[in-house]
Amino acid sequence: MIWAKFSVGGLGLGLVVGIALLMLGKVDPVLSDLAFLAALALTALLFICLALIKLMPARQASPPLSDPDIDEPEDRFAALHADTEPEPLQAAPVPAADAAAQASVRLVPAIPPDRSGGEGSWIGGVPCLPEQAEWPMLNGEPARFLAQVDCGALPETLWRGLGPRAGALVFFRFARTREGVWPVRVFHVDGVLKPLRAPGESGQRPRWPLRVTSGQDRDAPEPGPTPDWAKLHRLTIRDQAWQPFDWTSALILLSRAGDLVKTTAKLVAADGTPRERALFKEAASDLADLTESLCAIRAKAAFSAELRSALIDGLSILSLPALDGTGACLPLTGHAEFADAYFAAFERYCLRVYAGDPGRLPKAQHDLFEPLWADHARHEGGVMGALAGDVREGAEAGDELLLLELQSSELLGWTFGDARALRIFVAPEALAAGDLTRAWARVIE
Repeated sequence: MIWAKFSVGGLGLGLVVGIALLMLGKVDPVLSDLAFLAALALTALLFICLALIKLMPARQASPPLSDPDIDEPEDRFAALHADTEPEPLQAAPVPAADAAAQASVRLVPAIPPDRSGGEGSWIGGVPCLPEQAEWPMLNGEPARFLAQVDCGALPETLWRGLGPRAGALVFFRFARTREGVWPVRVFHVDGVLKPLRAPGESGQRPRWPLRVTSGQDRDAPEPGPTPDWAKLHRLTIRDQAWQPFDWTSALILLSRAGDLVKTTAKLVAADGTPRERALFKEAASDLADLTESLCAIRAKAAFSAELRSALIDGLSILSLPALDGTGACLPLTGHAEFADAYFAAFERYCLRVYAGDPGRLPKAQHDLFEPLWADHARHEGGVMGALAGDVREGAEAGDELLLLELQSSELLGWTFGDARALRIFVAPEALAAGDLTRAWARVIE
């Protein structure tokens, strides 16, 4: 375009010169001939230039280069992009379904317990903390351990990308609420960790490894085996699945029978007939003799199939008055109160054995209870993140992030007050700053 501009400029200058020569031709004939030839040449040149300009392709205006003396295309490109950083690549948008699936996770207790992946995440049992860590206390009350979650198993999109993705989060709670809010303690731990037991703790809750899965269908439990509800609701002491298999479970059976006798004793003393009192006295004496003899054997011998048979036979012949005024008797093991008391205690003991080592639980109890515990696990797990709804009173919806939700659990043996679940929240700015001391909790009906 530069040469075209000069050509047009020269053409204009030639026209001026041609007009001047024509004016001079009126004065001198020789100059008149020269003026005619010059005008003819300039006119021809004018048409040539106009034709060339018309044939040139149209170009859009562009900003001037930083250096107008650069002629080579590659140099022009270099001048346009000198001292500039390449534009960062934009991440591909996450489909709505995938984003929803990653915005929360479900924590499902593993039934049967799978510890092949190392420590990982778990619920119940005892936490693993740094060696110098102290057990959290509040007004002299030790906290109760809830769960420990491996941060490396959490998706990047959880909690809007905030929070740690290495180490572990450890959750504790205290037994008593204060003004409707449950005091909790949440810690982020990393490095070398060791198991730590609560001060003065004698027993231990079952510990279940947790599987961290997508939270997209948080209200839809995973498919699994169906418990044998008919057999679970029909306690028959002659069924091997309900019979003791070691000394501890044998003593559970005897103690529950003793509890029933004590309860009946009060009723007989108050409202029983002379015959009912006599029947009760005989049954109580026989149970005491059976318990004494078995306890004496326990000090000398391991529990065996023969001892189990003797225990079941001895209990089966015991009868207690029906206390209905008819003078009738019911087998001790047939009382509804006995079934309710024994089922709960026996099932809890089997659960502790199974949680410690599934191979220690005999097949009869394993086949009966494992589907029940798996059903509990599918319905009683935890949730982290992306929960709309309950927030602290006075806070705007969405201001709080759900660190953890735990259900009241048959599997863990805990109930959060009279409520269905415990939810632990934290503000986004606190999580971004790593300040977990500001976490708080509420029970949800």
